[in-house]
Amino acid sequence: MKTLFCVLNWGLGHASRSSVLIQRLIQEGHYVTIASDGVALAHLKKRFPDQSFLELPSYNVYYTSNSMIINMAFQARKILRAIEHEYSVVAAFCKNHKIEQIISDNRYGCYHRDLPSHFLSHQLRPILPTPKFFAQLLYKKLDHYMAPFTSLWVPDNAPPGNLSGRLSTHPRDIIYKGLLSDLAAYKIPKDKRSYYYDIGLVLSGPEPTRSHLEECLISLLKHLEHLQIFLVRGLPNEGTISLDLPDNIHVYNHLHSQELAAKLNKCKVLICRSGYSTLMDLLCLDINALVIPTPGQTEQAYLAERMAKKSNYTMLDQKDLSFEALAKALQDLPAQLSL
Repeated sequence: MKTLFCVLNWGLGHASRSSVLIQRLIQEGHYVTIASDGVALAHLKKRFPDQSFLELPSYNVYYTSNSMIINMAFQARKILRAIEHEYSVVAAFCKNHKIEQIISDNRYGCYHRDLPSHFLSHQLRPILPTPKFFAQLLYKKLDHYMAPFTSLWVPDNAPPGNLSGRLSTHPRDIIYKGLLSDLAAYKIPKDKRSYYYDIGLVLSGPEPTRSHLEECLISLLKHLEHLQIFLVRGLPNEGTISLDLPDNIHVYNHLHSQELAAKLNKCKVLICRSGYSTLMDLLCLDINALVIPTPGQTEQAYLAERMAKKSNYTMLDQKDLSFEALAKALQDLPAQLSL
C-alpha cells in the first residue's frame, strides 16, 4: 500500500514517535513517503535514508511569550494559512503518486476526503489556563479540523493509568497505538546497566526555549568537574559544536536512536523537558529523570505533575531553577546523586 506519512515539525518529538509507526509500515511492505519540514524532516531523512520525502509548508511557530495562548493567538492566522497550503500540497501529491492512505501526526491539513486518513495525536483536548467557555470554543474548532479524518489514533496505552490522561479524551472512538518510543528496542534492565554518566541532558522543542534551558543548565553544571555529563542539544541540522565546555561535559548536536539509547542506559539521572514523546522514551527505557516543563506550556506542566507521582521522576519549574533547587531535586531521585 502506498502511504503518505505526514509529521508535524515541533521539535523532534513528533518525528521520533512517528518513526516507530513508519518502521512498522515499512516492515509490513508499505511504500511510505514521509512528509514534513524543518528539523523534523532533517531527522527523518537521517533515520530513513532509503525512503522518499515530501517537504510540506512550514508553520514557522516561534515563541515571543511564556504564554502558549498568546503565542498561538498571534500566530493563528499564519498557522491556518499553512494548514490550507499543506492540504493543497497533499491533495496534489496524492493524485500524482496514487497514494492509498494518509497518516498525519498532528498536521490538520494532511488528509484526503477520498482516502483513508488517520490523525495521530495525544492532545485531542488541550489543557488551557483560560475560562471554560474559551476551551469549549477551541475544542469545537479542533473537532472541526479532525472531522475529515477517518479515525483518531493516540500514541498511548488505553486508560486507566495511561500517560496522556485527560489530554486524549474525546467523544469519538479512539484507537490506542501504545507508547511509541523509537528507543524501546534498546532497553537494558537496570540491574544489568553499567553507569558511566552521572547526568544526562537532552534538550528538545522549538526556539528560543530550547536555547534558554541549555544556557541555564550549562551555567549551573559546568563547574562540576567531578561528574561525567553528556548533553544532546537536539539540533540535527547543526554541523559544528561552538560551545566551550570542560572535558567532563560531552556534547552532541544530535544522536540517532540507538546512540541516544546507549547514552541513556549509561546515565544515572536525566534532565529533560516534559514533552510527550520524551516521556514515552523515559517510560519505555525506565530512566530516572528530572523533568522541566517548557514555560507557558500547560500540557507539559500537566504531564510533569503526572510523572512526578512516580517514584523515579521529579519535576522542577524553570523559574525556580537554581543550583540549590537542582541539587535537592536530584537528591530526591532513587540515584541520590550528590552535586
